[in-house]
Amino acid sequence: MREIARQSPELSKVISNAGGEQSLVEYITETKGPARFPGISTLGFIAGFDEQMALGIITSKGIEPLKDALMNEKESNIREAAAWTLGRIGKHSAQHARSMAEKDILSILLEVSFHITHVLISL
Repeated sequence: MREIARQSPELSKVISNAGGEQSLVEYITETKGPARFPGISTLGFIAGFDEQMALGIITSKGIEPLKDALMNEKESNIREAAAWTLGRIGKHSAQHARSMAEKDILSILLEVSFHITHVLISL
C-alpha cells in the first residue's frame, strides 16, 4: 500500500475511501518493531496529499500510535517515520495542529531531537 499511496493524491484517495486509514491505524497500534514502518510511512504519504485525508487519520485515532512509535521504538528509522508522518498530518490547518498539541506531540519531538543532538555531540 505504501508504494501505491506515494504515487499520487488520487491513489491515496482510493486507499482512504476504502477505509485504509482506519486499517493502517489499527495495524500500527497492534504491531511493534520494524513491521510498523510501512504502515507509518503509508499514513504519512496519505496525510501529506490532502487535508481531509489527514483529518481522517486524526479521527481514526492515529496520533496515539504514532506518538507511541516516536517515543518507544528502538530503531531510529521508525521514530523518524513517525515524526515525518506527524508533521504531514499537522501541517494543513490550525485544527490539525491543535490535534497534535492536545497529544503533546511538540514537546515529545523537542525531547527526542534534544536526545539525538546530545548523543551526536558525545560521539
